[in-house]
Amino acid sequence: LDWVISSYIPTLSMLLESYSRRASSREPRLLAVCHSGNSERGRLPLAKKEVDVLRRYAGTENVSVIMDNAARVNTVCDALRGSDWVHFACHGTQSITNPMDSALVLDDGSLPVSRLAEQEGGEFAMLLACETALGVPGLSDEAIHVAAGLHFAGFRSVIATMWTMCDEHGPIVAEKVYEHLFRERHDGRLPDASESAYALRLALLFLRDEKKLHVHDWAPFVHFGV
Repeated sequence: LDWVISSYIPTLSMLLESYSRRASSREPRLLAVCHSGNSERGRLPLAKKEVDVLRRYAGTENVSVIMDNAARVNTVCDALRGSDWVHFACHGTQSITNPMDSALVLDDGSLPVSRLAEQEGGEFAMLLACETALGVPGLSDEAIHVAAGLHFAGFRSVIATMWTMCDEHGPIVAEKVYEHLFRERHDGRLPDASESAYALRLALLFLRDEKKLHVHDWAPFVHFGV
């Protein structure tokens, strides 16, 4: 972390596909999906703060928000098709027995990898949900998890988690990542999703060095793509 900027790629074909796509020359269409949990899976009281962070940096009028009871599977899938950047603040699960059932948990059920991979991809996705890059033991060369599903759908850059994350750390990661990506917005420059790996590194250094968190708390956040 002190010397390199790390990024991972599920397959070489996805890497080639990512490089072949050109970054957008217009303002990205931004989508934030937030589900604050429930009594069954546990509440995520700080998830909404992640959305507030994105709206503060990108501009409230530039972010489409799907919140809590409105965050239903079909509604989110429809919204994904027209979005360039997407932020998920919700629960996530990794299925060990059937990796294609790994999913983001929404109000009316789960949005699995199998459906995410069918979407038309954008540029950047931030998955501040648990286990979105966990994968399955024994399939290290065939990574199947939520982050890989979005990458397969065409998203060039994805930030995800390798294990359970603390609710209170989500807004901090969002703050540091979006602060960097939108840092030149006042000069009229467009945010560049290709800098998201560097932005995540800044967030991890902050959690490690400033917040003095244990490695278990800052290490789960990883970047996929370019």
